[in-house]
Amino acid sequence: MQLITAVAAVWSSKTSHKHQSKTKIPFAPRAPQLILVDLICALNTLKTETILQLVKEVVRKPSQIKGEEKSSLVDIPVLQFCYAFIQRLPASALQENFQSLLGVLKESVQLNLAAPGYFLLLSTLNDFVTRTPNQENKKDQRDLQEVTQKILEAVGNIAGSSLEQTSWLSRNLEVKAQPQISLDESNGEDELCDASVVPSSMVSASAPSVYSVQALSLLAEIVASLLDMVYRSDEKEKALPLISRLLYYVFPYLRNHSAYNLPSFRAGSQLLCSLSGYAYTKRAWKKDVLELFMDPAFFQMDTSSIHWRSIIDHFLTHEKTMFKDLMNMQSSSLKLFPSFEQKAMLLKRQAFAVFSGEIDQYHLYLPLIQEKLTDNLRVGQTSIVAAQMFLFFRVLLLRISPQHLTSLWPIMVTELIQTFIQLEEDLTEEEEPVKSNSKLNKQRTTADGNGPLLGDLHQNELTLYLSACKFLDTALSFPPDKMQLFQM
Repeated sequence: MQLITAVAAVWSSKTSHKHQSKTKIPFAPRAPQLILVDLICALNTLKTETILQLVKEVVRKPSQIKGEEKSSLVDIPVLQFCYAFIQRLPASALQENFQSLLGVLKESVQLNLAAPGYFLLLSTLNDFVTRTPNQENKKDQRDLQEVTQKILEAVGNIAGSSLEQTSWLSRNLEVKAQPQISLDESNGEDELCDASVVPSSMVSASAPSVYSVQALSLLAEIVASLLDMVYRSDEKEKALPLISRLLYYVFPYLRNHSAYNLPSFRAGSQLLCSLSGYAYTKRAWKKDVLELFMDPAFFQMDTSSIHWRSIIDHFLTHEKTMFKDLMNMQSSSLKLFPSFEQKAMLLKRQAFAVFSGEIDQYHLYLPLIQEKLTDNLRVGQTSIVAAQMFLFFRVLLLRISPQHLTSLWPIMVTELIQTFIQLEEDLTEEEEPVKSNSKLNKQRTTADGNGPLLGDLHQNELTLYLSACKFLDTALSFPPDKMQLFQM
């Protein structure tokens, strides 16, 4: 035990703050630390089982590292050593020492470790499961599932450390309005990356937000594939309660589109994207994903939208009738929007649904799509609805092969010509002061017909003209043989 404690103390002393990786979770061992691993591996008198047993004892009763300015224990350094050590072992040796490694994980997850300690346990577990995916013994499989559940719940609690209850009686959570530390930030992250200087008494609850983004990012990288290997094909249903508990800490981040929440929003989107790729998980997230998709703030995101393309694609493909239901949805279902925006915002979401799929994934639904677009034209449309119509046209050009779009071209070209005629008339009136003054004196009504509106409607018309120009630009960017405009 003294040997492993000494190894942990030396390991900690070889940690370099300046060269510590800012993005790798949980850490990347340095060359001097790997020499320690080689030394221990070279000791023939120490079996792997004995080393793992000693690691478990040191983590259970960690001693303090002497001679350092900051008080620190050896529990995190010894777990870092253990993680590097098992990576050196062949898969056969890992399988032989399954119970010993499981003992380390089971004992450690029950302790009051600092957050990086739980990250190390999850990374160690993932390395083991990835290289030895099949446990023939049913008891071993159950034990593995149990320790997986405990470790994931511990990391999930850390992921939720930037959340707070909306009220003391409510179980609903919301994001704390405070800056969050992202993985690519360099200021003040030396101590964050160097877990050995954080006392083990500091748990996630007492240090909200400093580890939550790391926890979300680690779960995003690991959890989906890990659960797929730990739970066999006939046991997938057992994983759903655990997934639901994890997502309980994820969805509050995804509902918040504020700038301070951006690191968590990105990591949470990646986590949901990875989980939604497995059809068996849909019961845990489909209701919340639909609510988020219909939320007014849905499109207020940055590059994380690439994850949401996949999420919406998974959402629509795992449920066979979901795309048809979305196309048949009534605009009044979007109750969070003003009534005059509902139809336009539904069109925008339907367009995004098609955009999220692959080429020609929805070409069989073109008659339904054409019917819905025609219905909008038949009942008359406002400028904001027409703008989203042109957005939908652009999406169809990108996602449907030209040979399937022949019947839609008359509609698209007619709408484009009508819009440019309207644009020409507006520009002519601007040039003629008399007509312009006459136009300003006319009473305009809002899109829902409830009252006068001047500036807003004018802005909506500008948005329409821009959308029409974007559609024309997209169409002209295709080679002539790909644009079969006048074939009937």
